Amino acid sequence: MLENPRGAPSVTQGALMVMAAGFCWGTSGTLQAFAPAGATPMTIGAVRVVGTALILLCITLARNPARFFSGRWRLFPVFLAGFGLTLYQLTFFAAARMAGAGVAAIIAIGSAPVMAGVMGRVFFGERLSRRWCAATGLAVFGGVLLVSGGNSATGQASPLGILLALTAGFAYSLEGVGIRMIGRDRESFDATTAIFIASAILGFPFLITPESAWIFTWHGLFIIFLLAGISSALAFALFTKGLLIVGVAKSYTLALTEPLTAWLLSTVILGQKLAPIGLLGVTIIAAAILFLARDLREGNA
Repeated sequence: MLENPRGAPSVTQGALMVMAAGFCWGTSGTLQAFAPAGATPMTIGAVRVVGTALILLCITLARNPARFFSGRWRLFPVFLAGFGLTLYQLTFFAAARMAGAGVAAIIAIGSAPVMAGVMGRVFFGERLSRRWCAATGLAVFGGVLLVSGGNSATGQASPLGILLALTAGFAYSLEGVGIRMIGRDRESFDATTAIFIASAILGFPFLITPESAWIFTWHGLFIIFLLAGISSALAFALFTKGLLIVGVAKSYTLALTEPLTAWLLSTVILGQKLAPIGLLGVTIIAAAILFLARDLREGNA
């Protein structure tokens, strides 16, 4: 169990941070549906990371600029996480358009815990408990039910959409590896800012296209604010801090609150109703998260 010095967040608090991050992330697919006409997945993903980088940099400079610019940054993990973040944006929003927001979220985020667990074990020697294996297996099974059950409003997801969602899941896992490599050398918010700056550098070329005109409308700016501020900046600040407490493997399973949120919003707001088998999948994923949360409460972080 991680030590909890006075004033430091507990394992339970770290888990709640990760789950809250998942809730924030879960809004992104639905927000994309309300983007102005002409907004492409590429420009949406790119403007999200660039906008988030600007928000985080402004906050960082207002809080403690000396700390952010002091010392040496390890560039490899920063750009590894930044690359994963950029790749995720570009593939996830395309997958959401081809396969539906809910299906894309459950494939991308549902596959990530397995990938992240393997990476956590290989790179950091994280112990994969039997409870984690059981919880992750349940979550993946729930995801399979969601995808195979389809969506009564959108039908079957396209093979390319599923492939893009799986790629997004791999990219999502790379983010966690980079964050863990940075570790406790840097304050978590500063680390999040640096990762988004790296991601913005990689994603900026995708904004230099005619398809980016929607960004400069009031409607576009409002969507960008929500995507960058709520579903990205706030989410990643919470996730980065929580991951350093809970660990890579368990964080990615707890973050499955994202697809649950995505399915809820797509059902309530977009009218994409779940088939009965899909509803069973949602229930199984929720049970897997609660099952793993019990492992954390027992001190097996």
